[in-house]
Amino acid sequence: MRRPRALVLPTLPESALARLGEIADLTEVPARPSLGFTDEQLADLVIETGATVLITDGDQVRTSVLGLHLDVVASMGPPASVDLALAAERGVTVLHAPERDSEAVAELTLALLFAVSRNIVSADREVRRGGSTTLPSTRAGCLRRSATAAAGSPGARSASSAWAGSAGRCAGGARAWA
Repeated sequence: MRRPRALVLPTLPESALARLGEIADLTEVPARPSLGFTDEQLADLVIETGATVLITDGDQVRTSVLGLHLDVVASMGPPASVDLALAAERGVTVLHAPERDSEAVAELTLALLFAVSRNIVSADREVRRGGSTTLPSTRAGCLRRSATAAAGSPGARSASSAWAGSAGRCAGGARAWA
């Protein structure tokens, strides 16, 4: 699986960048126009960087940007800065943190990247229906144990105990959620 490529427009704390950098290749934009980027300028940056994730702070995210290969737009700006109807139509997930807490946006982005890249939502739904699933990861057993525990199945107590007892590690020493 390819690592996501995130284009980061606002200035984020080093701790947030470090967390994002654990799961995505980051490109930070050092200089921004005083009124923010236009849709066309953003589209050029997305193409140039190959970004699949865009973290923005009020820049206009419209047709030119949403017509590209983005999976996620995380916005700390006003909700009107992202064309939500077009994003939904194109299958682009939009996160909105209106309080402009860049650390919270980074955390939401991480959570969504994990959920999307590991098919957690559909796997959880399948487990809750009583089925089983194979996740596209070498850590599928770790995720399956935690999904089973979350679903409240008869083995939930032992599964969550086993997962917690492994100190967050899976078979072969791989870290869960790493």
